[in-house]
Amino acid sequence: MSESNPIQIQSQIKSQIKEIEVNKRVYNVVRSIVDSSIKPKYEWNKPIGVSENVVKFTKYKLLPNNVEVKAWEITIEPIVIQREGLKLTGTVIKVFDGVGNEVADLTIRDEFTVEELDTSGANRYSIAIGDYIIGAKSIHEYEYYFIKPSSDVPYAKPVSLATFVSKLMFFFAKARGVTQNANASEASGI
Repeated sequence: MSESNPIQIQSQIKSQIKEIEVNKRVYNVVRSIVDSSIKPKYEWNKPIGVSENVVKFTKYKLLPNNVEVKAWEITIEPIVIQREGLKLTGTVIKVFDGVGNEVADLTIRDEFTVEELDTSGANRYSIAIGDYIIGAKSIHEYEYYFIKPSSDVPYAKPVSLATFVSKLMFFFAKARGVTQNANASEASGI
């Protein structure tokens, strides 16, 4: 077994790391989502059916004057993607701050054209955050991206893009359960 030089390995990893610099508002929302518990007892983990296929999750925070305000909102809805005259299905997960400004959106594609699959294997995921749009075939491709604030934020630390996307996928799975159960109820005539 050959021994590796730990300094060389650390250097290789550092060269693969890509930083995503976002404004303070975007960073704070991302950090709040990543740091929020996924325990079912918390209100923000309970899906709210907006319509037949649209689900949202909302987290509120308490201000020092005991006024409750929205911290963030996540909406999940099906989309149609036009490619080469075809209508392909997918889902978009949009993240908003407490006043309704879009912070990020993650597009998940379900279908691809034959040409997309033949050429390079199309990206299943595409996330837009700040000034960045990053595509990936797998969530694991986001592991070397880190989100950091462009200005000083107290106690700021880099947030893994893979962790953020994984948290969005947690909400996606919960939303899918709600919409599939609604569709099953309609199909059975309940």
